[in-house]
Amino acid sequence: MDKPESRFPIIIERGAKPHPMTISWQTAEMAYSVYAARYGKNQSLERMMQRGGFYPSEMDDYVPDWRERESELTALREAQARLTEENQKRTEQLKAALLDAWEANTSYASLLNRFAQAEADVARLTQERDGAEDAARVYQEQVSTSERVLYAAEARLQAVEQENRELKEACTIARLALISK
Repeated sequence: MDKPESRFPIIIERGAKPHPMTISWQTAEMAYSVYAARYGKNQSLERMMQRGGFYPSEMDDYVPDWRERESELTALREAQARLTEENQKRTEQLKAALLDAWEANTSYASLLNRFAQAEADVARLTQERDGAEDAARVYQEQVSTSERVLYAAEARLQAVEQENRELKEACTIARLALISK
């Protein structure tokens, strides 16, 4: 079954214990399997969603631990895990960008040596002056490219550092929310 991006609704019911207003499709499918076994599949899970979802009392009957499964604490822990994973991916991206910058810097030093050799050749061989001037232009383009790569890596590093600070702040807020409950 194709699941919409939204979560599955829970109908408001008087006298029900506190509960989330929506649940994951995974939990809804668990409840639906019990429902379908008892009453048949004359109504699809999508149709039940269109009609407002399950009542809390039905959920208590079909999936007794549904409140624990769908608690905000569980959602916060899942969000924290996703943020941690995203932070690790971005850290790897940053490492790759830094490696690229280091390689560009190494190439820059190598280019400096080549340019010095080209200058000595121009002094000794005036008939090859045009060729040496072309090599110097190529060198300048490579230096410019290396500088752009380095500036881009620095900008990316700053962006990732800012994202890391934001992720840490989000994790701290999530922990505080967990502690305050």
